[in-house]
Amino acid sequence: MNTAQAEHSSTRSAPTCGPKPSAPVTIKRKELVTRLLAGRCEACGRVDEVEVHHVAKLADLGRSGNRPPWADLMAARHGKTLVVCGSCHPDIHGTRPVPALTE
Repeated sequence: MNTAQAEHSSTRSAPTCGPKPSAPVTIKRKELVTRLLAGRCEACGRVDEVEVHHVAKLADLGRSGNRPPWADLMAARHGKTLVVCGSCHPDIHGTRPVPALTE
């Protein structure tokens, strides 16, 4: 090994073993995970597989009295996420999924 290689190898950090450190868990993230694990739609109360509806800004929800009930739920909890079932989520977006084709 020449001098340049020795200098380069001494400045390199040793590879780490094991899992990478995870991102810090914030209170909001922990709360969302708890809500997801509950498996209950926050819009209709149905226990089913759930998804998360997310808005970029709370201001995007509009003004009180001029918004749908799901937006009132989000505004009341001051949160940009709502855990909803597969039936309510398309309703929020104003779209219904196309039924799968069967053979």
